[in-house]
Amino acid sequence: MGTNKNRDFGHEDAALAAESTLASIVVNRGINTFLSTNNKRYLVGPKGSGKSLLLLKKAIDQRAEGGAICIPSDTASPVDRLTSAQHVGQQFHRSVSKDSEVNLAWASVWKHSIYRSVFHHIYNDILKRIDGHGGETSDGAVREYEKTQIAQTQAAAEKFLKISLGPAKGPYYYFVEVCNKLDAGRQQYLAKVRDEVRELEDLLQLTRPSIFVYLDNLDDYYEKQPELWFNSMYGQFRAVREIGLAHRHIHVFTTIRQDVYQQFADEMRLQYYDYVSFLRYSPAELAEIFETRVKDLDDDLLSQPAKRTSDPWKAFFGAAETIENGVVGVQEHVRDYTTRHTLHRPRDLVHMGTVLLDRRTANGFTDEVVKTSIKHASLDVAEQYLAEIRPLLDQRFDVGHFIKAHVPSNVLDLFDVQQITADYVASFDDPEIASEPSDLTKPFETLIAIGLIGYAEQRPNSDDYIQHFNPPGQGLAEPEGRHLPDASMFFLHPILTNYLKPGSMSTDFLVGKDQPIPDGEDG
Repeated sequence: MGTNKNRDFGHEDAALAAESTLASIVVNRGINTFLSTNNKRYLVGPKGSGKSLLLLKKAIDQRAEGGAICIPSDTASPVDRLTSAQHVGQQFHRSVSKDSEVNLAWASVWKHSIYRSVFHHIYNDILKRIDGHGGETSDGAVREYEKTQIAQTQAAAEKFLKISLGPAKGPYYYFVEVCNKLDAGRQQYLAKVRDEVRELEDLLQLTRPSIFVYLDNLDDYYEKQPELWFNSMYGQFRAVREIGLAHRHIHVFTTIRQDVYQQFADEMRLQYYDYVSFLRYSPAELAEIFETRVKDLDDDLLSQPAKRTSDPWKAFFGAAETIENGVVGVQEHVRDYTTRHTLHRPRDLVHMGTVLLDRRTANGFTDEVVKTSIKHASLDVAEQYLAEIRPLLDQRFDVGHFIKAHVPSNVLDLFDVQQITADYVASFDDPEIASEPSDLTKPFETLIAIGLIGYAEQRPNSDDYIQHFNPPGQGLAEPEGRHLPDASMFFLHPILTNYLKPGSMSTDFLVGKDQPIPDGEDG
């Protein structure tokens, strides 16, 4: 075994992240703002962009700094997560989903859950403050009024402690508790929740220690129950902001999928930018993520260990540092080849490294091993992404089948796109499908919106054209609002080429994000 400790490429699940992983996080300006200040409450990014990992790092760093109450209080679980098999509150959601104020109902549930958790953590401080308000006054009537208020406040505090028996828990514990009561058909319980929120708000004003709450929202719930998860998260989003405005000493930090955040639309949209950090990575930052993982690997997992610092790509791939593309007839650096077959998300790069390590031979890498590994890993990325976006799509729109059955190449012109669309609509043998806009009548517009089809775009202040792909997580407009861009060429994302028939790849140039289009090829 080599001198380093890591035998794998790092965990793709942030819940399993080790301290060494947190120490090697690539930090850009947006990430640094989130980690080093309390201004940004919401971490927004596509699935796989590192939201959970960064929230975990912020929670651990705050505990190390000290001087504040951190929730959850369990140092072994620094961030709070919903761990039930299904998102709770299903019956409650059905009962309020048709209400125009459904998100306000969910906001009350989230406020109740967060306030209950905060209250339970600072209960003793609140009681001390109540006891300290018992001094005499010169006016007997005022004194009696104060005594009455103190008694009422103490009764309220003891009531909430009584219904919060045992050690202080994180907000999700109370969230599950209140949702179960709401699910049990106790619709009237929502009114009680709202009343208790007001009581808790008053109690939490009695003492003001700095409190930091960390809520990690698992993206998988959205894929299973999209409408419920969306409304719940919108409620949480509003609750976090309103708690911060009402209690400047309570700081709640949370994560939200970007394609869900894109659907948040209300009168406060511009103000939300004050609270949001968006996760975006440049090509150089993505490459650095891969490189940092390579530097931490055991020597015997590297082709040239001596180069781990000076040239991590050479250290890892050795002679396979350059990949020969026999179809197009060019050579490509393995860094560009690997990244081109991802959606430019950190998790995709980590998965590439994991698959490459798994398929590495005893003698290291060959050109063919790298190609085969990247092919399999990119198919994993494609299938994962198609599962992620499934809630956004018409369930009849099978992207894999559409590519296999109707798309002849990874490079298409406008006539191809129009003809393929017509043939696809006709394949359903249902005249009603063509009567209104949908994913089925606008397959290319849909795939462009979610970043799986690119198009020719002119570089700013230049005569050159490049291939533009939307980043993942942009969400989807209504079908009638989707239109083809003014472009003459369209490109199938490299992660989807696994669905093409053999021999369907363009021989003219490489396809991928920001790849150049040779002169004369842009139409």
